[in-house]
Amino acid sequence: MSETLDVGCGKRKQGTVNIDLDRRVRPDIVCDMLFLPFRREAFSRIILTFVVEHTIKPRQLMSACTQTLRPEGTIEISFPNVASFTVLLDWLMKEISYSESLLLGDPASSYLAHRALYTVSKVERLLLAHGFQIEKIVGHPPSVGPRLLRLLGVLLVNLFPKRAGTVTIIARKMREKG
Repeated sequence: MSETLDVGCGKRKQGTVNIDLDRRVRPDIVCDMLFLPFRREAFSRIILTFVVEHTIKPRQLMSACTQTLRPEGTIEISFPNVASFTVLLDWLMKEISYSESLLLGDPASSYLAHRALYTVSKVERLLLAHGFQIEKIVGHPPSVGPRLLRLLGVLLVNLFPKRAGTVTIIARKMREKG
């Protein structure tokens, strides 16, 4: 069995154990991410790419991942950051409030189609509460739009990674004391 678990894999990846609730993506295992069907400490690495924002039970998700991850193993969580420059600019330009957007369920914004909204500090707190140590925060620059805007995005992400539209947090599971 692979050392890496991809939770909510979306597109199946080689060299990992892929799980997803959606049978159409042909994961290795179809299951609910809140109830991982693996023995304790089965994996040394867990990847959650655009997954955490799709659950209303993030603590339960983190508990399942913590149990499945070996001590000193890493978890990588990539998510859309609602405290990014692009989201803030979008809301300013549309002159619509955060709460109105949620109530209206604005389909034009992918951020508002999610079940929960996350910032870097919110994901950091979630990880710390489950015994993880933050190792790295990576901001990803925009990949679409006019070239000048993408270049500006690269500059801003390098200066302010916690304000990127997409962020990946890499954290290590600490050994339990005792």
